[in-house]
Amino acid sequence: MKYGVVVCPKCKNTKAVQLIYKTSKCNRCGKTLVLKKLNIFYKTNSQQKLSQAIGFINAQIDKKLN
Repeated sequence: MKYGVVVCPKCKNTKAVQLIYKTSKCNRCGKTLVLKKLNIFYKTNSQQKLSQAIGFINAQIDKKLN
């Protein structure tokens, strides 16, 4: 199963998604995310690597916002 990391365009929440689905819902703001319209920042088969990627992407977002 493939996993990916996306960022909600509305609230900037970083989210792990399963790439076999077409949509996902943001946990923070409730927006329905259409995966083919979003930039997928990282793809992997490993849930461990997925959590590491989310931490890295969150750090990058924090740098841009500050």
